[in-house]
Amino acid sequence: MTLEPEAFDDRNMPGKMAYVGVNVLYCDTTYQRPLRGSKARRIGKDWQWRRCGVLIVEKRADGTLWVVDGQHRLEAARIAGLADVPCIIFPSLGIADEAGDFLGANVDRKPLSSSERYIAAVVANEETAQMAKSVMDELGLYYNSHPRATNSIGCVGQLRDMAKDGREVLKRVLYVAHMAALVDNIPVDTNLLKALYWLNKNMHEPIDDPRFVGRLQQLGAKVLLRAGFVAVELSGKGGDRVRGIAVLQEVNKGRRKKFTLKGGE
Repeated sequence: MTLEPEAFDDRNMPGKMAYVGVNVLYCDTTYQRPLRGSKARRIGKDWQWRRCGVLIVEKRADGTLWVVDGQHRLEAARIAGLADVPCIIFPSLGIADEAGDFLGANVDRKPLSSSERYIAAVVANEETAQMAKSVMDELGLYYNSHPRATNSIGCVGQLRDMAKDGREVLKRVLYVAHMAALVDNIPVDTNLLKALYWLNKNMHEPIDDPRFVGRLQQLGAKVLLRAGFVAVELSGKGGDRVRGIAVLQEVNKGRRKKFTLKGGE
């Protein structure tokens, strides 16, 4: 691959397309973000050419080629054992110029929201997204990015995370959360869902035990959410465990036969 700097007559001219050897591409750590090895390994182990895109590269006066955008894809290509990667090559006007191009290529790039990822993943037949949709359909719920109705839900990212534990876990936790939300005629809240998910893992009794569900329906989601909020404020700690324990304490108030946690918490 040959590219002469004088081929560029204008700073804003299109770059030159070329396949470039992975061993002659460099990354400048003075302006690049730290390389995340786990991300590069994830891409490299499941390399997909159509998802690679092209790397943005700048050629310095000494002829060396520096990756401005695409360092994780470059490292992933090396992990995948590839010899060359597709690049668009521009002339470098110096490190400051490269750093500015790095900012321009990354700052305005908006990552997908969990909602946007969910919508695309359903169409792509991704397993956890399809499972989340199937369970919502079964329970009479539907996705809405700004949920207001009782049967609408917005926290699909959390549902997909729970789906990794299997359909039964997802259905059980979502069902119980929905039963509590129905009392107050509100959508399922992410914090309540996370608290119940934690309890599903750490409570001796199943969270869909009719006695437990009945107690949640007596209290309603708003009371449970308030208990979790107060617990977080008092402890100075966030997290599903703090909210889960607060929900359990609220459920157990006034009960002779209390629901218990594994490990005797």
